[in-house]
Amino acid sequence: MSNKLKRIISSVLTVVMLFGLVCNSAVFPAYAADACGYDPAKTMSELDLSGEEALAGKSYSISTADELCAFAKYVNAGKLTEGVTFYLTSDIKLSNVTWTPIGSKAALAFKGVFDGCGYAVLKLTIDSQENDQALFGYVSGSNAEIKNIGVEGTLNGQANAAGIVSNLNGAKIANSWNAVDVTGTYNVGGIAANVNGGTVTNCTNYAYISGTGSVGAIAGTLDGVSTVEYSYYVYYSADKGVGSQSGSSTQSVYRFSTSSTEVLAEKELTVGGKTSDNMLTLLNEWLDTQEKGHNYRSWVFDTSTNTKQRVDGNYPSLEYPDYIAPTESTYTATATMTALYEAKQNGVEGGCYSISNTDELKYFRDYVNQGFKTDGVIFFQNDDILMTNTADSWEPIGNDEKVAFQGTYDGQGYVLTGMAITGSSNGLGGHILRIVAIFNGSGA
Repeated sequence: MSNKLKRIISSVLTVVMLFGLVCNSAVFPAYAADACGYDPAKTMSELDLSGEEALAGKSYSISTADELCAFAKYVNAGKLTEGVTFYLTSDIKLSNVTWTPIGSKAALAFKGVFDGCGYAVLKLTIDSQENDQALFGYVSGSNAEIKNIGVEGTLNGQANAAGIVSNLNGAKIANSWNAVDVTGTYNVGGIAANVNGGTVTNCTNYAYISGTGSVGAIAGTLDGVSTVEYSYYVYYSADKGVGSQSGSSTQSVYRFSTSSTEVLAEKELTVGGKTSDNMLTLLNEWLDTQEKGHNYRSWVFDTSTNTKQRVDGNYPSLEYPDYIAPTESTYTATATMTALYEAKQNGVEGGCYSISNTDELKYFRDYVNQGFKTDGVIFFQNDDILMTNTADSWEPIGNDEKVAFQGTYDGQGYVLTGMAITGSSNGLGGHILRIVAIFNGSGA
């Protein structure tokens, strides 16, 4: 299905929900079985229920928090991981989960491939007096790799604390981002805490990293022949990119700054055949230097609400299967819906007013229901909106024939999710005299 068709479908769903043609808000995306490029032998749930060990050369899918927990249990039971690929098929939220790191001891180290496929583990929460805390505890071996993953949350630990991997022994972390705020003691890093003969490459850190010694935004300590390269951290996350290093270790780590429109490295850098200070260019140019078959995901800079929540700010993230890039608005806003509502005055005829979140959608409803002018006025949605706390208090937009909506509402291909309506209302919208140009049909 093309992105253009998906945008049109999402636009139609927005219209239907806004103006009361249906009341069912549960719209679930359907992903192709092999959207991530794998042909799984089993799901992680099936592998867990079977009690069997994974087969080398096979792949196993992880789709839920329960399956990620089952994966951690599987690894921490000492079962086979070498030569096995485990991969995510969606973002996973670990809300209210007491987390034990995957590969919690050196003897139980993860030795396979973990491919996030551009998805993220969100709401990772660890508060422990133990050492070696992270999403992964120990990852070991020259064929072991963590790639294409993002992690977001908070972590309070002791020595060897990190967002993604605590102890990286001869293994690799590639093409991944961290937004876990990490606090520890010694050897504290955003991507990895203790790197011993391992490699961290094309990774980014967006979180605060703090501790008492050997603290680095990317890695805490490098030992042996270790490498941290082509990696970047937001300037305020830590004082240094790598806390300390010894042996024959090398590093090329740089700071960056960000805004709502661009992300810039601290200076121009050369990656592959390009020289630039644009982070997105640098991150994606690295992909072109890699051998085919690694399936590294491209980077995007998407400042829509959903993406900003995933990475905890205006930062680059990874493209995942069925990712739809936001389309540039066809409107220039006269003002936001917040500004129009707070002004308590009629909109300008021909004016365009942007609606970006739940509060502004409520302002739009109240503006219409209080009888302000809508005829000849355009209201446009410029982000996906997650509806919250609407079940018991929602009044339809245009709740009386005297205040029927007469203007234009353009969803621009964005959608409303999480809508729940009870009572006698027919939906988000009530009385409408006419609807013009509800969606523009454009899509990336």
